[in-house]
Amino acid sequence: MGIIIAILLGFVFFVFQGMDPEEYADAVVEGLKNMVMPILLMILAFCFANASQQVGFIDYVIDVAVRNISLPLLPITVFLVFACTEFIMGINWGMYIIALPIVAPITIALGGDIGVTVGAVAAAGVWGSHCCFYSDATILTSASTGCDNFKHATSQIPFGLIAGIFSAIAYLILGFVLYA
Repeated sequence: MGIIIAILLGFVFFVFQGMDPEEYADAVVEGLKNMVMPILLMILAFCFANASQQVGFIDYVIDVAVRNISLPLLPITVFLVFACTEFIMGINWGMYIIALPIVAPITIALGGDIGVTVGAVAAAGVWGSHCCFYSDATILTSASTGCDNFKHATSQIPFGLIAGIFSAIAYLILGFVLYA
């Protein structure tokens, strides 16, 4: 429904500013073609998260984590685990769908601040997505700007590493300031 409304509003906006309706229709079709892969990745992420829940994987991970992670190390652990996961998987929104149902119960079970660990998941997702050369964010950015995908990704890595190191240090300090 949201896509249809956006297309209609875009039609009104662009055609009334002088764009040819046929040109607008071609642009919409091209845009929809560019979004097929990210939409499929999102559907697969939801399916993976649902399957993980049904086979008890999420409950198992939560149980193991609660027994083995200390509260002061939870923020940095969440950041590092999901930053690596996102860098490997390359599906930004899919990682959130998988990570949050795991991280929230662990944080609650350990008595931690849910905002800190959700923030660590978000930071990990952003870091991994922007450093991974085949992530949805990198592919969409390079495709929309006409930049070579590999060059775009390699140009982001130095900045990403600096931000990742600072984030990891900050989450380590924050964990001990809040919980030690």
